[in-house]
This record gives sequence, structure tokens and C-alpha cells, in this order.
Amino acid sequence: MSTKRIATLIFIIITMLTVMMPLSASAAPTINAGSFSSVAGKITANSGIVIPSMIKPLPDKKPIPDEVELPILMYHHIDEVGDGAVTISEALFEEHIEYLTSNGWTPISFDELIAYTDGEGSLPEKPIIIVFDDGYESNYSLAFPILSKYNAKATVCVIGVSIGKSTYKDTEQPIIPHFDWEAARELVDSGLVSIQHHTYDMHMSALYETGILRSSALKLQNETDEEYAAALTADYNKLSALIESELGYTPNVFAYPNGQYDDSAEELLHSLGARVTLTTDTGINVVRRGDSGSLYLLKRYTMNQNTDLETLQLYLDGQE
Repeated sequence: MSTKRIATLIFIIITMLTVMMPLSASAAPTINAGSFSSVAGKITANSGIVIPSMIKPLPDKKPIPDEVELPILMYHHIDEVGDGAVTISEALFEEHIEYLTSNGWTPISFDELIAYTDGEGSLPEKPIIIVFDDGYESNYSLAFPILSKYNAKATVCVIGVSIGKSTYKDTEQPIIPHFDWEAARELVDSGLVSIQHHTYDMHMSALYETGILRSSALKLQNETDEEYAAALTADYNKLSALIESELGYTPNVFAYPNGQYDDSAEELLHSLGARVTLTTDTGINVVRRGDSGSLYLLKRYTMNQNTDLETLQLYLDGQE
């Protein structure tokens, strides 16, 4: 009988024993491992047939931790040179993303984070969140190709009144261009980017406003509680309705304009459906499974041209 036929016969016999014999230790067949290895080696060498391992134990499933440490990186505009405020160069931004992904960090979405706190999902070993504030066109034209290259998720918190604009509202004053709804749809359709809330028009500029200046989501001086609640509610619902109409989902992440917040704003935003609120306070967040409250007033590190890789690593280590 040829070696190949012998090999096939042995394989069939072992397979039948594995399927048909009881799994108890007393009933299991005894196989001389040394002699079988010798035969198997000859079979493999002479016939090209490889006999697979019989039974492999299932890998241990890691328990889902009760809490995770979560750094959040806050970007704004991207150009060729960057600055020391809120702009970063395209080259340095790619260095950031390459550094993160090659050092075990996984950029996640807020949906994944919310699912974790709701007890419905797990997170990777080293989660991190990337956020862009304001919705600049460079987020689409420069950042998005880099995010796609590294399969990195991100969130863009847009100012509703500025979407698709390159001039300040009701003026001819030039501003850094913002991407339009067509670009927003492409970002969302990629599965990598979520568009979220940075108010419709509560991020006004003192340089161009001639009337009442509302540069944050806080109550204005001399404004009553009722007037303030009505103003924030109307603004929040206006942008939410736009996102629902243009992108097909309800936003649930709110980034405070200029990082300014208080208890009244928090209470209102919770009632309006915000599951996450973002500040500009710095530090590492601790998010707890089963604790939706740990998603409020999350801290973020501001990224700009001064954030070299050494500084980035200090942030990731929780050193400010």
C-alpha cells in the first residue's frame, strides 16, 4: 500500500475516533505520542499531507474591565505649517495618527464608548478618541485621507451656521472655510467619522458680531433662566434637526464652545438628549461600565504644532 494511501487511512481513523468516542478521560483512546509524531512526520514529509491538531482548547476570553482610562485628543484646523494655537500641519497630524496606531492605540467612536457604558459592548485594550471642533474644510480634504489610510475613527463637532461657509454669517468677512453637507455625508458614509454638536450659533465671534454676542452655551448677563433655557433648547434642536435631515441620525455628543460650561448648561443638555459632553479641561478620563454619568464633562488635550511626539506621549501618560 502506498504511503499516501496509508496517510489518508490514518487521517480517517483518527477523525472517526475523535467524533465517535466519549470525551471522558477513562474512555478516550491512548495514543503513543512519540510513535505517532514519527509516523506523522513521515507522512508530512513524503506525501505533502498535514494532519491537523485534534482538539485545541478555546482561548481564554478576557473579562470586560469595569472602567477604562480614555485620552481624548482635540484638533481644529489643519494646514501646511500649523501654529501654536489650534492649528496643526498635515505632516504632524499624520505623524500623530501613525504613532498612535503603531503603538497599540485604537481610535474609537463615541457610539462604541456609549455602548460600553450601557453594558452592551467592549472596548479595545488602549482606546482613544480623536475629535475635531468647528468643522473646517481641512478636516475633510486633509485629515480624512489620513484617517482613511490608518483606518482611524474620528468625530467632528460642527457649528451649524458655518457649515459650507467661507465668510462669517451675514457678512463678507472671510473665515477659514468649513466643509458642506455633501462632504459631511461622505465622511459619515465612510464609517470612520461621526458628525456631532458644537451648537448651531452659540460660538459667535466678537470680531464680527454687531448685536448680542453669544460666544458660549452659557447664560447671558441679565438673561432670565427661562430665556436662557429657551435659547439653548432652540439652538440645540435646530442643529440636531439639520443633522437628522442631512445625515439620517440624531447627534448625542456636545462640545462646549470655548470650553465654557456650568451646571445649568449640563442639566439642560442632558434633558435634550446629549449622552456625552466635552470640555477643554485637560487630563485622562476614567469611563466606567454601567455609569452613563462618566461620559459627561470629558476632558481633552488640545493639539497644535507644538504637540510633537514627545509631548503627545506625555499626554497619553496623563502628564500635563
